[in-house]
Amino acid sequence: MPRTILLHNLDRKKEMSRFIGVDLHKNKFTVSYFNPATVKHHLKGYPVQNIGSFIRELNRDDTVGVESTNNTRYFVNQIRDCVKK
Repeated sequence: MPRTILLHNLDRKKEMSRFIGVDLHKNKFTVSYFNPATVKHHLKGYPVQNIGSFIRELNRDDTVGVESTNNTRYFVNQIRDCVKK
């Protein structure tokens, strides 16, 4: 699948790194957000077609872990340039 170019908000104020875990499914993905600065955790689901919405919520200092499945490579290629690692 060709890589989609999506705009990311690079003008956001620098924020404390969040730790984000992603559970990929064929038609959707579930994201677990943890912010150590506030000690808050929340879950959010996205349809795969709305990966752009997820990308717009990422910060440059975020660390993202992704479940290893058949579509992991595509997902990682979409977010790679938007996060710390």
